[in-house]
Amino acid sequence: MNLEDLAAIHAIYNRQALWLLAQVEPYLRGYKAGRAQLILRDYLTLTPRNGKYTEKLQLAREHFETAVLGIKPIDNG
Repeated sequence: MNLEDLAAIHAIYNRQALWLLAQVEPYLRGYKAGRAQLILRDYLTLTPRNGKYTEKLQLAREHFETAVLGIKPIDNG
């Protein structure tokens, strides 16, 4: 088995990734926990299955992405 085969074994997407995130979310700490909670709460609502966004949904999605990435680690340095 080569490295590419191993990568394919561990590739997950879409709802599988959300399911996995929901399983590990209780164990996350700090900013990762905050990001995970926001993603689990809003991602499905803001992501149409057909990939077609209305203008209103696109703006909400952009706000969501900004909010998720706005949760930053605390700089202890």
